[in-house]
Amino acid sequence: MLKVSGEKKADEETNGDKWHKAERTSGKFCRQFKLPVNANMENITAQLEDGVLKISVKKMAHERKQSKVIDIIEQGRSSDDVKQQRLLLK
Repeated sequence: MLKVSGEKKADEETNGDKWHKAERTSGKFCRQFKLPVNANMENITAQLEDGVLKISVKKMAHERKQSKVIDIIEQGRSSDDVKQQRLLLK
């Protein structure tokens, strides 16, 4: 879970060419985001530019699973009737 919280203080009005409209001018805020299982919690970055917060969460490297062979022994009704098979798991 990623939790972003903070407080925006009221801005002073300035005369100039640029004007920015914000729905919430001041006050506390809190947002929570559910992260995927493969989120790399050790490699999260955050940048604040022109009042916009950008949070980047990288995925963990995909671990390549190795194939595995499992022997299956099937015994019949008589003790002499034994079959052996192999199962390949990927």
